[in-house]
Amino acid sequence: RPLPDVVAYGEGCLMEALVRERAAGVPVAVPPREACATEDDLLGEALRMFRAVPGRFLVMPKRSDSFVLAPGTHMTDMAPTSVARLMEDFLAAGNRILRIQRFVTYVTNHAIDNGWGSRPLGVTCAPVTPTMAALSANVALCLE
Repeated sequence: RPLPDVVAYGEGCLMEALVRERAAGVPVAVPPREACATEDDLLGEALRMFRAVPGRFLVMPKRSDSFVLAPGTHMTDMAPTSVARLMEDFLAAGNRILRIQRFVTYVTNHAIDNGWGSRPLGVTCAPVTPTMAALSANVALCLE
């Protein structure tokens, strides 16, 4: 189905890039979850990607079963280095990551579909674009 015009819901050029790449059908290869041997490997890759993303990205709203980077945030956009720092602080405080949820799921299913809807996460969408692949490093740290 055609994408609605959602640029107004975003924060400038990043959301515009998402919409433009998605509309153009730009493909991207995203390594499967199994490519990372441990959760530490996955977190390390996430932190690397956070710092590589130009501009800003979005933080998911807090859910009851998740610690989502900054407790209590609701669709707040933050600088990549700020989120990386929050993740490091989270681990330094003795917390453990049990499951990592890709943020790209939320972007593809909800942000672009209905402008930050609040339906449950979990449905995988493909293909994702280079910008969405970078956003996939934005994770929920789930403590279930």
